[in-house]
Amino acid sequence: MNAEGRHKLLARQLRRHFGSLDAVPEGLTSLVEAIELAYRQADADRALLERAVDTVSRELEARLAALRETIGERDEVQHALSLLEAAVEGDEFGVLIVDLAARVVRRNARLAVMWPEAAAALAAHDATALWSVVGAALEEPATLAAIRGTAERGGESAEALRLRDGRRIELTAHPQRLDGATVGWVWRFRDVTERHLLEEQLRQSQKMEAVGQLAGGIAHDFNNLLTIVRGNLDLVRDDRALSDDARELLDEVARAAGRAADLTRQLLAFGRKQTLRVSVFELGDTIAGLDPMLRRVVGPAITLATDVGAGASPVRADRSQLDQVVMNLVLNARDAMPNGGAIRLTTRLVRVAEARTVALGDVMPAGAYAELAVADTGAGIAAADLDRIFEPFYTTKPVGQGTGLGLAMVHGIVRQSHGFVDVESARGIGTTMRLLFPVATEGVAPRAIEPPTEAIATPVAPPARGGQTILVAEDEAAVRRLIRTLLHREGYTILEAANGREALEIVGSYPGPIHLVVSDVMMPELTGTALTQALQKAHPQLPVLLISGYTTSEGIGDVDGAGTRFLGKPFTTGALTEAVRTAIAAAASPGAG
Repeated sequence: MNAEGRHKLLARQLRRHFGSLDAVPEGLTSLVEAIELAYRQADADRALLERAVDTVSRELEARLAALRETIGERDEVQHALSLLEAAVEGDEFGVLIVDLAARVVRRNARLAVMWPEAAAALAAHDATALWSVVGAALEEPATLAAIRGTAERGGESAEALRLRDGRRIELTAHPQRLDGATVGWVWRFRDVTERHLLEEQLRQSQKMEAVGQLAGGIAHDFNNLLTIVRGNLDLVRDDRALSDDARELLDEVARAAGRAADLTRQLLAFGRKQTLRVSVFELGDTIAGLDPMLRRVVGPAITLATDVGAGASPVRADRSQLDQVVMNLVLNARDAMPNGGAIRLTTRLVRVAEARTVALGDVMPAGAYAELAVADTGAGIAAADLDRIFEPFYTTKPVGQGTGLGLAMVHGIVRQSHGFVDVESARGIGTTMRLLFPVATEGVAPRAIEPPTEAIATPVAPPARGGQTILVAEDEAAVRRLIRTLLHREGYTILEAANGREALEIVGSYPGPIHLVVSDVMMPELTGTALTQALQKAHPQLPVLLISGYTTSEGIGDVDGAGTRFLGKPFTTGALTEAVRTAIAAAASPGAG
């Protein structure tokens, strides 16, 4: 090899030792050649190594990039799993994930809370054992079998399950599929007990509202009919030519009409459409005032005890209506103890910490209440009857011994006074009826406690004959004719109108004085209320006597004025003439207006 072809590293060594490449001794030629070969072999090996390292580096870099991507995907999957875990745990449902081998793959904590008795099955991841626990808790286990069958056939299903402990559980099934094949199921349990109760309360409230409206409407119409019956009956009974037998028959009719009037009053009470004369008084006064009468009606075989709690318990209600409520409850308690027992009446102040559901699904808010309780040691009320005893015409008494309106009336009167009724009862132990009224904030006017009279009615002395002009506005023709006849017999001049608008026109056009307007409350075109308001503006000195089979807050309550009075139907001849005489006399007295 010539000098110029030497390996550059070898050439540099030779020049340093021999001065030039040509000065290398001939004896070293073979050694130099061997060194040359070694250098060139090293270059080749190094080049090969560099290529290998480069290849490996690129492969490692690619693998590292793939690893980084895999790690990133794993992190994303882990994040997604974390979100899924959080979603499962945070779900308002109890979640159960089951595979084809009936193994519990996943479940959340809420499921364990809903089914504490299934703790062992969940710990063993045994779905079959879990279903056995669920089925045993149901009122109708066949429902669970049906929904599981639908799910196992690949269908989605949902069902509301009733549990023996009173809970309501909504169960839904969602089959999970992979490439079209079912690989497991997601089951979701939701406790809908509270929602079910609220829906039941709403349905009960709507039902009672509808029944109340119907009852009020029926009572109104019956009161119109009873007004006609009782008024004409009074006219016939005034005939002195009647025989004693005929008069006795008419008396029997009058008594039947009176009982019918009592029934309509109870219907009005249930429908919360009766007229209330509200005042503020102590609940204890109610018990004290009724005590003598109650002791007479319960009889000697029953012990009656009273306990008026310490401290004031003022309520705002109709005192006479509340007396009627207490009397009704005591009579019911007496009837529940035919062989004797004990009745205890108590009053106290109570504080309700949180809202709770009471009779007929009413929700009593938290707050301070004055409570009047009537407790007995009677037979008690069956659990199946407790939810219905306040419904109208529902009674547990034998046929002919109860109308089913007593407790409905109690509920209606108490609710119209913004109070609530609660009941506790157990068979063979007794019943406690609690009336809870919001505590009145205004003071109680002092008054003497007087026992209510037991007289049903006091005959009214015939008033002096009139001579004044009265306008009668009544859309019921028979009632209008009756009033006209009754008042005409008393010497009054009668003008008639079939509705409020016609009455207003007559007042404006009649040439002489009109001394009183007798008007029904509910009339077409212009109601008695609207008529009264118009008269108060145009003729403030003209008194008005409103009559009605029932009144509501939209009726008589909307009318204010010293010259306005009210008479409820059905009324007797004496009650009508006395109300007319009083209204005219009050308007004619000095300072009336």
